[in-house]
Amino acid sequence: MPISEKLINPYFKGHLQEVNRLLDSASVKVTKWGERIVTFKKNNEEVSLFRLIKRTWSITDEKSGVTRAQRKSGEAIQGKLRNFYRLSGEALKQENFITRFLAEIRVLFTINIFKLISTGYIRL
Repeated sequence: MPISEKLINPYFKGHLQEVNRLLDSASVKVTKWGERIVTFKKNNEEVSLFRLIKRTWSITDEKSGVTRAQRKSGEAIQGKLRNFYRLSGEALKQENFITRFLAEIRVLFTINIFKLISTGYIRL
């Protein structure tokens, strides 16, 4: 099953360990439109970094129905995604003004900025 289908699957928490393993060989890039993309090399699939972040947060924030192993995998995924966000931020510094501007707009409109600040994805 492709990663994009797993993200919309209601039982995504059952796929956390597999997604964690796939992220080990994944890389991140920035498009000219400012979108941060995670590329899974194993199945040659691309997924928005923000979609992965939002979905793993929704799982690890759940109070019930998440096993210890699933929570541990979710936290490992969050660490990897945090690193991807940092790497893509460094890549954005090399891009032109328009791409950087579009990336900032994308952050403001796709993710709750306060949650990003509170979890350390963005430091002011």
